[in-house]
Amino acid sequence: MKVAAALGLGASLYLACATASAATSVPTDAGAATAQPRLPSDGVWKLPGSHLVLSAERLTALLAWNKKTSYRGSQSTLTSSGSDLALFGSGAASHTVLGTPRFGFDAVLDFGLTVGAALGYMRGHGSGDALSQPDSKSVVIGTPRIGLLVTPTSRIGIWFRGGVTAARTSVSIDAPEGWNSFSRTEPTVLWNLTLDPQLLIVAAPRIAIAFGVLADVGLGGSFESGTLRDSAYGMTAGLSAIF
Repeated sequence: MKVAAALGLGASLYLACATASAATSVPTDAGAATAQPRLPSDGVWKLPGSHLVLSAERLTALLAWNKKTSYRGSQSTLTSSGSDLALFGSGAASHTVLGTPRFGFDAVLDFGLTVGAALGYMRGHGSGDALSQPDSKSVVIGTPRIGLLVTPTSRIGIWFRGGVTAARTSVSIDAPEGWNSFSRTEPTVLWNLTLDPQLLIVAAPRIAIAFGVLADVGLGGSFESGTLRDSAYGMTAGLSAIF
């Protein structure tokens, strides 16, 4: 009986030591896993939680634009239209300011809802001999917006988004040579409804190339001599990064 009791006690001690050894090895493995985190297999753009997306937008744009201008005291409306191909932006130099490149800042919530804004600024200089040719032109443009980011695969994302765009342009005209000295500044304010869904193609773990379809619908605008409406439709390209 004493021998059996001793054998039973020895077996119990052996099992206790084995259990303790296994228990102490778990934290080591967990610590190693914590020290070297891995992204989920479906990509960083599908990580849970809130994130920040920074974008360089309308770096390249192919737009069809149209303008309607009415002058105070006149019953007629002047209509103009055309196209604009902007490689790395044209903005201040083109016929429409809606192609101006801008930076985007958007917060992404856990379920894909995005809230943010896009801001842009450009300034162009020139010279001319006629009053219709401005010496300088500046553009300040901003779009508060909301959207929904959907990432069906690890390489493809679709970003539905829209907002209201406010733009202010300022044209400065100096007197041509031989005229009495003067300088005139004409500010213009525009309001647009902006819809620009994006197709995101993930090129690196946190970087995506963005291709968009743009509808900038003119809501109205004003300048010193009357009112105008500026609209543009087309395609855009840019870059987005998630943090």
